[in-house]
Amino acid sequence: MLKKILRSPLFNILLLILLGLALLKEYFPTEAPIHLQLPPWVLLIPILVLLLLIPLHNVRSPKDKIKPTLLPMEFLEEDEGLKWITLKATRKVYIFYVFAIPVSMLLIALFQHLTYFPILLLAGIGAVQYAIYWQEVRKIG
Repeated sequence: MLKKILRSPLFNILLLILLGLALLKEYFPTEAPIHLQLPPWVLLIPILVLLLLIPLHNVRSPKDKIKPTLLPMEFLEEDEGLKWITLKATRKVYIFYVFAIPVSMLLIALFQHLTYFPILLLAGIGAVQYAIYWQEVRKIG
């Protein structure tokens, strides 16, 4: 169950959004609207949950352990079919970035008076990336 949660992009989307909102509170407390700010300690909640649940999962499921790795957990590369699904999904994310980067540059230039806007934009782009990947994996898989 925990492995499925960690492979879900919803967890990563949540972490990205929380990080973005915590950064607004920390670095742009007067510029960013108060409803977009979260205290940085809020990020500790999901991290502590992970630190507690992963060892518990590994004890309960010794044959299906969660190992720390630099590869994202959502990569499904256990066999050739899953590698193909990962390839198709990452291809879609790459295509998204081809458009998202120039549009983001334009938006940052247009909204330069909002000093906190790049953080919101990056959090949004990251969330969309995970959503595209997840949607593609669910569609193919």
